[in-house]
Amino acid sequence: AFLSDLNHAAAPSDIVVWDVGANDGGWSNRLMQLLPERHRNATRLSVFEPQPRFADELTSLAARWSGTFHAVAAATADGSLN
Repeated sequence: AFLSDLNHAAAPSDIVVWDVGANDGGWSNRLMQLLPERHRNATRLSVFEPQPRFADELTSLAARWSGTFHAVAAATADGSLN
C-alpha cells in the first residue's frame, strides 16, 4: 500500500524513511530501488544498526541513496551491547 500510495501522489514531498534495526540494509535498498525516481530524490533515508559487522555495507548503502547511517541501537533504556 505504501508504494502504491506514493506512485499515485501528484508531486513528491519530503519523504522520511527510518530503517531501525537495518541489519544488512536489504529492506532499505529494495525500497529505494522500487521508489519512482521522482520520489527517490525527495526521500531522506536513515538506517540504524548497532552491529559493527554491517557498518561498511550500511555506510555504502547510505551513500548510494544520499542517506545517513547511524551506528546505534534503539532501546528504552541506556546501555551498551556486549
